[in-house]
Amino acid sequence: MALPISMAEARRRVAKGARKLDSYFKDKYTRYGYLSDSVPWHHRIQVFELDMENGAKCMLGQMTGDYTSGVFEIFGTNRAGQRIAGSEKRASACGFVILRGECENDLDVEVESYRRLKVAWGEECFRRWKKEMDAEAPKPKKKKRRAARSRA
Repeated sequence: MALPISMAEARRRVAKGARKLDSYFKDKYTRYGYLSDSVPWHHRIQVFELDMENGAKCMLGQMTGDYTSGVFEIFGTNRAGQRIAGSEKRASACGFVILRGECENDLDVEVESYRRLKVAWGEECFRRWKKEMDAEAPKPKKKKRRAARSRA
């Protein structure tokens, strides 16, 4: 009997996927000089619309238009633009998809695994947004203590 991936496994995959997206978009924008115009990948994601089973609303779908284009854009082409075998496995290892074999073709297990990936991606995006907001928030000013005056 197949079991869904654990939340710990989902978070591990998502952390790996987030690092992949960081490096992919950093390299892409740095290479072509768009760094100042770039928007971090987590700003492109509408977390409440995230549906990991829908090719247009999944992580890659929201960033590239559809899941298949995203897989081949981020994982599956070499410098000549040719598709590389194994892109789906790499996408699975990075938390973008659950392969049918992982769930032994059990639809309920697959649905629960996708739900856990959705939660993990949401946590990752919110963590990054919070980190940015904390960095931008003004720091509270410390009140200076006045030296005590002695009355003589």
